[in-house]
This record gives sequence, structure tokens and C-alpha cells, in this order.
Amino acid sequence: VGGFAEEALPGMAPADLDAFEAILAANDNDIYAWVSGAAEPPAAIDAGLIARMRKFNAVRKAQNH
Repeated sequence: VGGFAEEALPGMAPADLDAFEAILAANDNDIYAWVSGAAEPPAAIDAGLIARMRKFNAVRKAQNH
């Protein structure tokens, strides 16, 4: 989450910042499950932002291998 935040937060629109804050307010285990793809986020969580976080992690993982 930290790497995504460093890269994405400066360019985020206010609505995206609010959505990111909602994600951060969730339980760490839930966040991990959503971002890793092990679980889908509930309706109250911005699925599009979770998708961006998943893509960021996939790119980061590919760069490290």
C-alpha cells in the first residue's frame, strides 16, 4: 500500500483520496485480501481503486523478478 500511495496520491482527485482513506480505515487483513485478489471488496469500497492497487502490485512484482 505504501508504494502505491507514494506514486498515486500526488495525482489523485479529491474523490479518489476519500476512497483511499476508506480503504485505509479497513482491517489490514481485509485490505491485503482485496489487493492480493483473494477477496473482492465490499460495495462500500471503491473497486476501481482496488483494481489500480492490484495492477500497481503486479507491475512492481514483475519488475522485481
